[in-house]
Amino acid sequence: MGLAYAIRWLIGLVGLDHWYSALPLAEGAARGSDTVLAAVWDADPARAAEVAKRFDAPRVETDWRRLVASPDIDAVLSFVSPDLNPEVCRAAAAEGKHLLATKPMALDLADASAVVAAVREAGYGGACAVRNTLSSPHDDRFALARLMIRADTSTVELGRWLDRHGASPPRTRDAARTRLWRSYRRGRALLTRRPGADAGWRHAQS
Repeated sequence: MGLAYAIRWLIGLVGLDHWYSALPLAEGAARGSDTVLAAVWDADPARAAEVAKRFDAPRVETDWRRLVASPDIDAVLSFVSPDLNPEVCRAAAAEGKHLLATKPMALDLADASAVVAAVREAGYGGACAVRNTLSSPHDDRFALARLMIRADTSTVELGRWLDRHGASPPRTRDAARTRLWRSYRRGRALLTRRPGADAGWRHAQS
């Protein structure tokens, strides 16, 4: 391992099911001054190889477990489907890896709770956003403040949020309006889903 790797965080990307979020983060890891996209795994080996080549990742894994258990990986980005995500997250926590996972975390509350328990057992503090600046020690450790940045949001107001002032505390439970909107989106997705729904992946590569 060269010096450039020794002083940088090595990132492993697990899954591209949520490619619309995974690709920008993979690029960020590859282009960052203190990060390296070191390994990629996906259920589709050709897709994993394509992303590895695009972002100069030196390794394409054929087994996500080997990637997560690799001692040279510092952090895991999990963008697999929600049926597999809990297993990936628990494995990463057990290996002591830093973890960034997409939502939804799991398909049911039991699996999501198991992930939370595994992360807590590993000694991590919880979820955070923007390097912890939108939260405080008084917040639930696994609750995130959600703020909407609009066209008329001033730089002064944004600066206050980032400085931990003026932001509403995070909810421990979603508001009724949020739950209703989520149900609508899921229902619409089920009704409109069709074969070839991941064609956007190919469009994003062009």
